[in-house]
Amino acid sequence: MIAIRTHASKSTGIGHLARCYRLATALKKYDLESHFFVDKENPFIKDYLKSFKYTCLYKGTENFREEESDAQLFVAFLKDYSVNAVVVDDYRLSVKWENNVERIKCPLIVLDDRNSDSHLCSMIVDAKWTGSKTWDRYKDKVPGNCLRLLGPEYVLIDESYNQPIDTSDTSNYMKSNNAINIMVSLGGGGDMTIINDIVKNLLRGAPSGINFIIRPVVGPLALNKDIILSLAEREKK
Repeated sequence: MIAIRTHASKSTGIGHLARCYRLATALKKYDLESHFFVDKENPFIKDYLKSFKYTCLYKGTENFREEESDAQLFVAFLKDYSVNAVVVDDYRLSVKWENNVERIKCPLIVLDDRNSDSHLCSMIVDAKWTGSKTWDRYKDKVPGNCLRLLGPEYVLIDESYNQPIDTSDTSNYMKSNNAINIMVSLGGGGDMTIINDIVKNLLRGAPSGINFIIRPVVGPLALNKDIILSLAEREKK
């Protein structure tokens, strides 16, 4: 079993959970079972992870406090499982958490694209591109024998984004008017009033003669969705 520790909330969005879901889906093709470990139950997680087993670490009024206690709780839940590897994708967790999980004695894989925290892991996946500096990321922040998978080649995205755009559809306005596409996202969560302000400034400050399409991402855990949806309806052209 692959034990995946990750997190999704209204403040952090669904990015961590989504890329772990894509990884688990890919592993499934190789008959590798994944079990998710998340903070707490909510309707979105229940629906999103319906294809996988998952465990909520915290009940009732209990919440995540700090890394060490979370790691101890995680390890306690794993005592009844045969674990082949641990995958962690959570900006709250770093070497402090990993030091406590090391006792499981199995490969630990970290997904992190910040190049800020140190990690005690067997493998780190960092898909961020920073030009010629990409290959130096995490060089001094992980053990010397850690396998560093660096760069966009290792990004975990949906298969649909790997497919070429169908240009046979003549009604495709992206093709017909060569519009510049601008995506604005808070990662599937967050307060949409922030996106609303950004979009308004883009609309007001855009130079004349520039044809562009603004694509706000309204995630399932986003707050104040109606604000950005009503703006989209007013500015629809």
